[in-house]
Amino acid sequence: MSEQSSLAETRGHSLIWEQKWDLALKEFEIALQGNPDNPTIHDGIATAKRELGDINGALNHFEKAAELTDQNTIYLRQVADLQQKMGDLTKAAETFMKIGEKHLSQKRLTDAIDNWVLATRFNSDHLKAHERLAKVYENQERPWLAVNEFLEVARIYENQGQLNRALRACERALKIDPRNTEALTAAELLKTGDRAFPQNSRIHSDQPAVGSRLGSNYRSAQIEIPVVAPVAQRLRAAREQMAEDIFSSDVVGSDGDVNLMALVSQGLTDQTQGDTDAAIESFLEVITKGLRTPAVLYTLSQLYQTQNHFGEAIPLLNELSDISEYDFVRLYGLGECLRGLGHIGKAMEHYVEALILLDLPTVGADKHDRLKAQYAELLERLSGEAAVDQATSFALSFGRFLQADDWENGVKNARKRLDSLSAEAGTMILGDILNAGSSRILESLQLSQEYAERGLYDSAIEEVYRAIEVSASYLPAHIQMAELLTLQKKLPQAAEKLKVIGHTFQVRGDTEGAIGAFTKATRVLPQDLDLRQSLIELLGRENRQAEIATQYVGMGDACYRMARLEDARRYYIEGLKISQQTQVEPELKTNLLSHLGDLEMQRLDWKRALPVWLELSRMQPENSQAAKNIVKSLLNLNEVSKGLKQLDQLLVKLIQAKKGREVLQMLEDLVADRPNEPGLVDRLSRLYVRTNQKPKAIALLDRLGESLLDQGKHKSAAKVIQKILSLDPPDPDGYRQLLTQINSL
Repeated sequence: MSEQSSLAETRGHSLIWEQKWDLALKEFEIALQGNPDNPTIHDGIATAKRELGDINGALNHFEKAAELTDQNTIYLRQVADLQQKMGDLTKAAETFMKIGEKHLSQKRLTDAIDNWVLATRFNSDHLKAHERLAKVYENQERPWLAVNEFLEVARIYENQGQLNRALRACERALKIDPRNTEALTAAELLKTGDRAFPQNSRIHSDQPAVGSRLGSNYRSAQIEIPVVAPVAQRLRAAREQMAEDIFSSDVVGSDGDVNLMALVSQGLTDQTQGDTDAAIESFLEVITKGLRTPAVLYTLSQLYQTQNHFGEAIPLLNELSDISEYDFVRLYGLGECLRGLGHIGKAMEHYVEALILLDLPTVGADKHDRLKAQYAELLERLSGEAAVDQATSFALSFGRFLQADDWENGVKNARKRLDSLSAEAGTMILGDILNAGSSRILESLQLSQEYAERGLYDSAIEEVYRAIEVSASYLPAHIQMAELLTLQKKLPQAAEKLKVIGHTFQVRGDTEGAIGAFTKATRVLPQDLDLRQSLIELLGRENRQAEIATQYVGMGDACYRMARLEDARRYYIEGLKISQQTQVEPELKTNLLSHLGDLEMQRLDWKRALPVWLELSRMQPENSQAAKNIVKSLLNLNEVSKGLKQLDQLLVKLIQAKKGREVLQMLEDLVADRPNEPGLVDRLSRLYVRTNQKPKAIALLDRLGESLLDQGKHKSAAKVIQKILSLDPPDPDGYRQLLTQINSL
């Protein structure tokens, strides 16, 4: 590259900034002569030509820049933009497809999807883009979008005359969602040789199907819709009931009844042999003749569903509304039928109501209102027009969840898993699992827990990140992340994560969830006073006074550890005020009193400490520590006689309770604090004598005597020496001589 070319390129870029397009173009053209393979020079020329109105020239140079940089997406976007301006939408679609493929190679799947979608917008018949999107959506478990794209693929193949491939695309869609109305319709029409998709049209990509051209005789030989376990169980019970009715003497009392039971028997036989049409005819005749038992109604409704006659099944299910043992299967069946008719929003109402029947018995009655409120919020999210894919995924997840024979244990296990992930047990709904967006989320969280139990925290966190990548708004994943951060002792990060979770619950209107998350955060980072204050405000709105008092204990403890004693005292007192104004557990009040009393003693404020310990002793008469602190407070307030009286009462109780060691320890502690208090020394020395520890008693009295002499209290000192002499000390003459000297003073 020549120096002249380099200088020209520099001048060109400067002129671009000054928007002097014609002068910039001349400089870049000079630069290009010396360096024809420099993409930035081609970019400069393209930019100048575009601004000067030479769109075709600009396009050529942007294409050259892309070619020289291995299809750099920055240049390809410019190419696509100019192709749109020129009206060449087919080429623009191809460019967007290239951009998508480039992003895919860079593992930027979200960007790739965005560009493939643009490719289909500019060319609705771009087969490769639709195929890419269909497979990606299928892998992401976004069923409605995946089905929609497979139908686009089927439409394109039909327009090309490749009917077998079109049918296979429809069947691929039905494997994802066997109830999808449009896929059922298209597959049937393709099989019968009718046109499935009008020419020059697209499958609607922004709204769900609301109707269907589905023929009443459609049956898919390739796609079998599995019967979920509770439905299969209820069908078996219905068959057993009908079989019992056939042989019941109460039923077959007349010839007409015998013929009716024969029809029931024939219907059961046809059903067993798989002749659904014949079974339907038999049970219809049974109903026509007046036998409308729940078993017959439900069996016929399921036969209709097998044939995708959803409209005929719905009124039969509605007739079962007052039969409690059919409540769950009725609601689930209505959801399936309405979804089969394309009414996804209405279907969600019944699915959610069915789920509530399963979930509420797994938690305490005190949690029912909260869970119902959460289900109402879930229904609102799933019923919007923009939530079609999420609602479809929810319905399919519900079906998969119910397919296991031990589905009832599955409900219990799901509750355990939810409680292990939630900020507070019983505060999350089973719908959270079904609404996760992908079964891979739950697999990742389960695997994460297993790694954490083995101490493999990095691997555990990696699995949580995988779950979050699939559904960034799935709160249990974030809660589990906070748990893992806590286990790794990354407490500030864990607390911050829990705070974000709490605020998210608040935004969703879930106060209980917010309280649970913030409470958990306070346990992780107890010294965060702002967090506790936010939690207290939330608790105040819910009038949860006992929990507010508990938070004040936590705030006081945090301040105490930070040597902020005045703040600690203030918080303890706030907690006490609340505990006195409302009904709280006695343990909470005694805990507050104990904390406040200890704090006052630490501050040597005996006057404030005394009433605290007196109140605690009143509430807990057996609390020897409180009684001991009353004695200490009185002695330090120079209320010696009162203090010793309290002490004697306490000692009597301890002795009666046969707590001799505690008596000894208490007296030794008190004497250690006040070694010159005669009343304390006297009591301890007498105890030493009784326990055959005369040397200790003598030493104790000796120190007291010296102290009294130093203070000039000769008479008191003489009395102490006399006590020593009564204990037969090793050197009695010395003590007698000292006593003579004192008496002569």
